[in-house]
Formats: sequence, structure tokens, C-alpha cells
Amino acid sequence: MIGGLGIDKINWFDGVATLGYWLGEAYWRNGYMTEAASAALRFAFEELNLNRINVKAAIENTASNATIQKLGFVFEGIQRQNYRARATGELHDANSYELLKEDWLRRQGQQKSEKK
Repeated sequence: MIGGLGIDKINWFDGVATLGYWLGEAYWRNGYMTEAASAALRFAFEELNLNRINVKAAIENTASNATIQKLGFVFEGIQRQNYRARATGELHDANSYELLKEDWLRRQGQQKSEKK
């Protein structure tokens, strides 16, 4: 296993869920997570008919933040002292992002027209 990805914390009534992922360091910067997350988003919006996906990343994790933005997520703000580092127990802030189905659909249409 090189990593993991999931859509969880699904609120079926509101159509909202959270995207979470991790990838082993030996596999960073190869496009694996972008490809896997793109497939998960397609599944979430097309098969599960969700309306909004939330995701967050440690502020200092520039690669993860870049991947999230590349996928089309919109920055919403900083969640202060949002998670505790397992190794040190220190609290860290996280960037919070969201992606709406309508924005995802618009982006899919733009990408298709660019490929023509």
C-alpha cells in the first residue's frame, strides 16, 4: 500500500462529506494523489450525488495544499489548533477548503473543451 484516500463523514441530508488522504513520502510528486482524488471526487459527485466536499491540510504542508488547489477546491480559511501532531503532541493550524458540485461540473466542462 502506498497511501490511502476516502470520502467520509457523509451527511446525506445536506449532501456534504469530507475528503481525507495520505501518501507515503516515497511516492510524493508523481501525480498519484491528484489522480486518485480526481476519481474519488467524480464518484462523490456523480455516484453519491453529494453537493459539497470539504478537505483540510496542514498549513506547512505546501504539497498537499497545492494538490487540493489543483483539484479545484476553494480556500475558506484557517482552522486554528485543528489537529495534534502524533509525534510531538503539538497543536497545529490547518487550511480549510471546499468544492461544490456545480464548480466541479463547470471545471470538468472546461477541461474537456481545453483537450479538444
